[in-house]
Amino acid sequence: RRKQPVVAESVVKWMSTVGADVETYHYNVLANAHAQTSKWVKTIELLSAMVHRTLETDTITYSTAISACEKGCDWLKALQLHGKMVRDKTNMDTIIYNATISACEKG
Repeated sequence: RRKQPVVAESVVKWMSTVGADVETYHYNVLANAHAQTSKWVKTIELLSAMVHRTLETDTITYSTAISACEKGCDWLKALQLHGKMVRDKTNMDTIIYNATISACEKG
C-alpha cells in the first residue's frame, strides 16, 4: 500500500511521456493515492499543479485535498480550499462540508 502513490505517479509520468492526455481524473486518482499516506502535502501540491496546467478541478479534487488537510491537521488550508470552491462556484456536496468540518475539528 505504501507504494501506491509511487506507482500512480509513474503511470501519470509515463502517460505524459507517450503524449497521452493526463486529465482531471488521473490527477484525482494520484492525489487520492497521496492523501492515503503520510505525504498528504503532495495532494495539495497536485491541486496547484492542476491549476497551473489549466485542468478543471472538481468536487472530487477538492474533497480529496480537504480530506488530506484533515489528515495533516491543517484546518486553515481546508477552510481556504472550501472558500476557493465557493468563489469558483464548484459544485459542493455533503462530503465537502463534512470533510471541512472534520478538518476544523482535528486541527
